[in-house]
Amino acid sequence: MPSFMRIRTACPIAAACADGMLWRAKEISSNSSFSETFDRAIFILNNLKKSSDVASFLNDKTLDKDNLPVFLDALSIVLRDMIAAKTDKNLIMSKHKEWEIETLSKGFSLDALSNILYLVNEERKKLSFYVGSTGVVENLLLGILEVKYKCQ
Repeated sequence: MPSFMRIRTACPIAAACADGMLWRAKEISSNSSFSETFDRAIFILNNLKKSSDVASFLNDKTLDKDNLPVFLDALSIVLRDMIAAKTDKNLIMSKHKEWEIETLSKGFSLDALSNILYLVNEERKKLSFYVGSTGVVENLLLGILEVKYKCQ
């Protein structure tokens, strides 16, 4: 991809994800895979429908040991924007994906989104305690399904 195209796609993502911190925007924009990870988080939320789908995502390179912390960051941002889409659309930070996020948020209740965001943070803690990444991913994906079902 030409460098100007990478900059064109990286800048909106960096602006949306940096929370006003310039150092973080620079870090995100310099990570060429963050854009793919962000898109993958949306894809997984959109395609995770039943427990048998979990197995198909376990071997995903975005969810491997080295990329999992970045994926959890991207997923947190998507969830934050989905909550914003349900409450005040002006608060959506990921303007480049606004339509996708609004559409995706229709499949989740506000309670489910807040509980899933809590679950993401709990799984992030487990990573800091050196729990295996496969277990973290499996628990996260099954937890998302459970919360989505319970909070319909």
